[in-house]
Amino acid sequence: MSRAIPQRCAGRPLSGGLVVPWISLVHGGHAVFGSMDAARAPAAFHRRAVPAVRAAA
Repeated sequence: MSRAIPQRCAGRPLSGGLVVPWISLVHGGHAVFGSMDAARAPAAFHRRAVPAVRAAA
């Protein structure tokens, strides 16, 4: 059974019918689900955390 992919994820790469998160480690062209890319993790945290801090202020 295939599930619908949300519109906001339509441009993301797929692996086995699942959308690959931007922060996932990709090795040899294949996503390693459950592992984070060490270079992308801090960027993802900072991009996500800044608007939350501003909203609380």
